[in-house]
Amino acid sequence: MSLNSFARHVLWFWRIPDSVIDRINPWCQPFVIGASVITGTAMTFWIAGTMILCLARTLSGAMALTRRRPIWVLSAIYALWFALHLLFGLAHSTSLETWSEIVETIGFLGVPFLYAGLALTHPRNLAPPTEFAASMGAIIAFMIALYHFLNGLPRAEGFIGNPGPFGLMTLLLYGYCLVAFARNSGASRFIAATGLIAAFGCVILSGMRGIWPGLVILPVAVCIIYASTIRQQISRRSFGLAILAIVALSISAYPVVSDRVEILLTEISTLNDQLDLNRSLDQRIAIWNAGYHLFSEAPLTGNGLDVNTLMREKAMHLYGEAFSRTHFHNAFLDIGVRAGVTGIVLLLAMIIAPLIITARHRSSEFGKFGFAMMSVLMISYMLSGATGLMLGHDVQGIVFVFSVTYWCVFALEGDVDDA
Repeated sequence: MSLNSFARHVLWFWRIPDSVIDRINPWCQPFVIGASVITGTAMTFWIAGTMILCLARTLSGAMALTRRRPIWVLSAIYALWFALHLLFGLAHSTSLETWSEIVETIGFLGVPFLYAGLALTHPRNLAPPTEFAASMGAIIAFMIALYHFLNGLPRAEGFIGNPGPFGLMTLLLYGYCLVAFARNSGASRFIAATGLIAAFGCVILSGMRGIWPGLVILPVAVCIIYASTIRQQISRRSFGLAILAIVALSISAYPVVSDRVEILLTEISTLNDQLDLNRSLDQRIAIWNAGYHLFSEAPLTGNGLDVNTLMREKAMHLYGEAFSRTHFHNAFLDIGVRAGVTGIVLLLAMIIAPLIITARHRSSEFGKFGFAMMSVLMISYMLSGATGLMLGHDVQGIVFVFSVTYWCVFALEGDVDDA
């Protein structure tokens, strides 16, 4: 019995008609965009389940993969991310941590299957619920963050349990709400504005200083992409109200921001050649230095995926004190240590390729929407990866893959009827 014949017999129950998937998608897929920040690791299983369903439908013959060349180029690039971790990881170690890192990248193989399932629904039916989900997700996340903050938690974590991923996910919602605010009017714009304010508060309460510049960068990016729409639709009164809202948000955020900035400035002012590993900034510098030494020792072959052991051994050598983290607090340095220059080049390709694909279709309504959302995604992830984690956390990695695929659907499928 051939593999295809076996799949047809065993997976017959996955043969759900495309029309049913088309009706389900507008209810289910926007949930990923809005609820990732709330559900945490549970979203990993949701997206993985979607990938498995799409794979099963493909194997059973119920769904055909796309013929669009850009998606296959993107699929190849993202599949290489898994292959890179597999090869460079096992070449250096077969430890449990290495296998754990490899397993976390399996989701990067799912791009063509996800795209096939998502593309069954036209973007015009996905855009409104996606914008609504982003706004509602931000509002609910803010209520959770505010509750935790008022009960003494120093930095908001939501249900993710980590301020880093929480800050990144809410920065994404902030950008998505910005796009929804720019392209809509009436009640939809009001809902987007409410979500925008809530997401702003979440990012501040996360205490993640490294992503705070995104609160300024993302509005500038969205204004550039939607410049003509904003000039036509937003009146002087609306602009004035927006300025007042920004001032009010800045005043309300001042206590949290000032505390975090004051700590940073104090650490900078007392920084010297003898690092104090009990302080946050000194720890970060020590981690970067250890990563730099590891990368310089093996720029082509990398050092493998067992970062805890690598960092602990290098820290002991450099500082006479062992410490370890799961990453090197910079995405490019981290992958450089793991897989050398090859990893750095591949990470750049994973960021640039989706932007190019969506930018080429920005002349249509949904093409521009997809490009704007993809820009928000990449800017947010790069800010997170500049001083922290980009793809290593289970939620961040698989949400990245899903989101890249999702926004490509808007760009590539949305211009079909608009052309």
